[in-house]
Amino acid sequence: MTVASALRAVAEGELATALDLLAEAPAGSRVAPRLMAYLETSVHNGVYAAPSAFQEFIEFGGNPRLYRRTIEAVRSIHHATRPTAVLDIGCGDGRVTAATVGPSVALVDLVEPSSVLLGEAVARFPAGTGLQPHNRGIVEHLDATTTRWDVTQSTFAFHSLAPAARRATLGALADRTRHLVLVEFDVPDFADGSMRHARYAADRYELGLAEYHDHPSVISDFLMPVLVGQFDPSTPRLTFEQSASSWQRDLAHAGFVDVEIEVIDDYWWAPAVVISARASTGQWGDRR
Repeated sequence: MTVASALRAVAEGELATALDLLAEAPAGSRVAPRLMAYLETSVHNGVYAAPSAFQEFIEFGGNPRLYRRTIEAVRSIHHATRPTAVLDIGCGDGRVTAATVGPSVALVDLVEPSSVLLGEAVARFPAGTGLQPHNRGIVEHLDATTTRWDVTQSTFAFHSLAPAARRATLGALADRTRHLVLVEFDVPDFADGSMRHARYAADRYELGLAEYHDHPSVISDFLMPVLVGQFDPSTPRLTFEQSASSWQRDLAHAGFVDVEIEVIDDYWWAPAVVISARASTGQWGDRR
């Protein structure tokens, strides 16, 4: 409860109160001392200010299992749809893209705002692949191209779009892709910065930090920025997660049909789900 109250204080812009609360946290709390240390720094860096911390994060804890299951789920959709043109939104270091793109694919558009991660993604593909890297966000990319894709995929990245931008982007993609595949976390719907949100985050981060006991830079340079970024009004918001049912609603509103949701991993933060959908036949067919 102490950590949750501190997160609520952060959401209210009361940093001093948050630090006082954390100083009183039980000795057994994993989150309290790490959160205090992060809040006491003069600059709260963004999630990718230290890309190496993100890279370390996905290599340890429950992430190897999570990514293995993610690759299996996305690969099965590729096998069923046999795409020739693929768009990967927020491809990161490309480990999912490179492992799922098959021989039928002639064009792979990689969209990734981190130049470091994009460079690593490009390096995963052999020469001669129809690879097109784009160091920008998906909103800018859709404004800059008229390309259409058989499969558009995004793994743990689409939630970086604010709700209004997300809905507009989904609407644009419904006109330009046959199949959409999202892998996201099924996070409960709660009001941002609410006590329910704070309790959930505090409880889940106790589980998450236990997986990275031997990786302090992951905690300080990735997990804490992600956590504080959900609450601190002075920090640009970087994640806008929601429940699987809300993703389903957004996809249907954008014009996608046959929305299917499958749980692929019971991850510490929330269950990971693969969400697949297709553009309505008439909607796509009018633009062929």
